[in-house]
Amino acid sequence: MPKKDKVDDDAPEDYEKNKQIIEELCRQPINSICADCGARGTRWAVVNWGVFICIRCSGLHRSLGTHISKVKSTNMDKWTRAEIAIMKSVGNERQASLYEAKSAKG
Repeated sequence: MPKKDKVDDDAPEDYEKNKQIIEELCRQPINSICADCGARGTRWAVVNWGVFICIRCSGLHRSLGTHISKVKSTNMDKWTRAEIAIMKSVGNERQASLYEAKSAKG
């Protein structure tokens, strides 16, 4: 039995469906808060990190270069199933717990 979120590389992309999925993920309460600065109103994402960010932080991430931080708009860019799988598997809550667990105490 195939996994629910398995990416089928042979099937054509349904960009409209992908856009709806990414919009739903972005509307989740934890993902609507910027993973970097905590501002409300995320409309951008760092795809290779799997997190949602605000417009201000998107500019900062873009300046880092795509080799470090690949930024996409949640509503203006086309999303692939593989990118959505990354966003589903990480998200702002999981990313926060991963980084907080490794940060210095005190």
